[in-house]
Amino acid sequence: MNTNFIQHNYNSFQLVLPIEIGLIIPKDSLVRTFDYLFHQINVEIIVEKSVAKFGRPTLNQVVLLKLVLDGFMTGIRTSREISKACIREYKFYVSAR
Repeated sequence: MNTNFIQHNYNSFQLVLPIEIGLIIPKDSLVRTFDYLFHQINVEIIVEKSVAKFGRPTLNQVVLLKLVLDGFMTGIRTSREISKACIREYKFYVSAR
């Protein structure tokens, strides 16, 4: 018996989600439509570019805007609920990438 088996492409979330998240989401899903439309719009004009001079680096504001809009679209209004949804629900995981 071979005990030296090494699994490549392993990450800590592999047992929770498949390696390819796109396999879970249906082709006609609202998440895919929102993602496609969001990437067609040039939101970088709206979002202010900011760079932290001290401390932790700033978050990507385009991704934050996308998460807030996706949360409003699904009925999630507070940032705390959106952060919990990013952990629980795969559609927010897709929006955050």
